[in-house]
Amino acid sequence: MAEAIRLEIVTPVAAAFSDDVSEVVLPGVLGEMDVMPGHVPLMTLLNAGSVRCVTAAGDRLFAISGGFAEIGPDRVTVMVEHCEGTDDVDMEHARIELSELEKRMDVGDFASMEELHEENEKLRRARARIEIVEKATARR
Repeated sequence: MAEAIRLEIVTPVAAAFSDDVSEVVLPGVLGEMDVMPGHVPLMTLLNAGSVRCVTAAGDRLFAISGGFAEIGPDRVTVMVEHCEGTDDVDMEHARIELSELEKRMDVGDFASMEELHEENEKLRRARARIEIVEKATARR
């Protein structure tokens, strides 16, 4: 890989991913962000969603919770509460979880705006878990 940036995805438990990549796509709060080598330095908030990166071995996909990213010309550090790769997702469980979350959102009985926000984050992450597996399966 000629030009690369170091991508590190970190959770409170461990480093979930660390490798050189030519590109990373992040779920920014203002929309999807494409980061390549030489990117201007910045810090940004992330929504729960999917992360795609291009490694020498091919594309890798991850489902993350919301968090934030520190971006520099040669390094991207993503700090999140949860991160799962395609091999970590149990699709049957993911579909059940998504269905339950959608039912809760339909009822809409939340004690506070904070609770509503938390449920929205869970819903985004559940959708991302299914999305990364479906995308990975379609590429095979």
